Amino acid sequence: MFRRAILIIPLDINEDDIGNLLENAGNYVEEQIFVEIHRDNQNIAHERVLSRLSLLTTTIYGESTRKLPEIDLIVIHEKGNYAEFEADVVLFGMKNVPQSLRTAFAKICENLINIGEEIRTKNLTFTTEITHDTVVLGGTFDRLHAGHKILLTEAVLRAQRRVVVGVTDETMIRKGKILPEIVLPVARRIKDVLKFLNFVKNSIKYEVVPISDPFGPTASDPDMDMIVVSEETYRGGQKVNELRAEKGLRQLQIHKIPLVDHSKEAVTGTELNVNEAKVSSSRGRYDLLGKFIKSKRKITENCFKGIYLVGIVGNNELCEALRNRNQVVIESDSIKMLQKSSGRLFVSIGNQMDHEIIEKCHEIWCCLSSESFLTEKMSEIADILFTTSVSLDSQLDKTWKSLLERSC
Repeated sequence: MFRRAILIIPLDINEDDIGNLLENAGNYVEEQIFVEIHRDNQNIAHERVLSRLSLLTTTIYGESTRKLPEIDLIVIHEKGNYAEFEADVVLFGMKNVPQSLRTAFAKICENLINIGEEIRTKNLTFTTEITHDTVVLGGTFDRLHAGHKILLTEAVLRAQRRVVVGVTDETMIRKGKILPEIVLPVARRIKDVLKFLNFVKNSIKYEVVPISDPFGPTASDPDMDMIVVSEETYRGGQKVNELRAEKGLRQLQIHKIPLVDHSKEAVTGTELNVNEAKVSSSRGRYDLLGKFIKSKRKITENCFKGIYLVGIVGNNELCEALRNRNQVVIESDSIKMLQKSSGRLFVSIGNQMDHEIIEKCHEIWCCLSSESFLTEKMSEIADILFTTSVSLDSQLDKTWKSLLERSC
């Protein structure tokens, strides 16, 4: 297995083969895949292939949510410095690989593998689409998922010079987001968005800014041409134009993209109404917390408030005993797998922790107040939990036995 890969697919690939191709690529890669769409004719104008690039991008990200849910996949739209990708292998997803491609990639990577022998192609017809000087979009962009990536990429594909991204700050998040406590800090989300955009196409000028209201820069910037929205936020795009009309600013063309399905079949909703088929940050945050358990006991004054227990559980009997005591339990195997693949730290919310236990187990457990929960220091917690050199099994068993004796 390789950590990172560059996957080359042809512009004329049959979209029906993309899912199987990504699944095949997953047999070689465990962490990250950069997908490049190869054009045989490099002289064809971008505006003529824009609709085709858009379709392939949406299809690739949609299929990746089903075929490669644990791999970070990025579709790039500019030939750049491939060395920055730090790829261990180059995968060719085409039946016949041009020798020029093999020669070019052999200079940056010694592992070249063709996984596209069965890939079908199709005859293409192109229609010219209009691009714009400046494209704008906005969102929370918490832990970038396929839907975010499509929105951002659509903006890049349609921009000639500049893309402006408004990222909601903590003020807006507290007003209406699900589980606002675990939304990443705005500075971190801005950094993630900018990093992603530069991977996609680094010749565009990017302005990624925090916003404290739904309009952000669109309320005052006269030099914007298009706004990219999803089906859910289309009305927001209309409201932007209404405000711009009131201020004498030119109207923005609204480009609407469809939602990304998480699976080919609709997912049955739960009482929390978060297991919808579409990809969403809200669903991601619920997944991040693990499995919710409905507590039958009310929190008493003796229980600590606003304290989160970050930990892993390694003993099945202790897991069951904790569940019987209305504790939220996350299996250690799942945590380790997800931590390794996506860099995310899963958390368990405990009902009570004794200060003495906290102090004794500080090398394994970390408790944070809700105000500081999931800040940049979470990476330090991850290092403690997943890279400690001591044997955790015996310490965890002792810790949980003590917790069982002392928990409310």
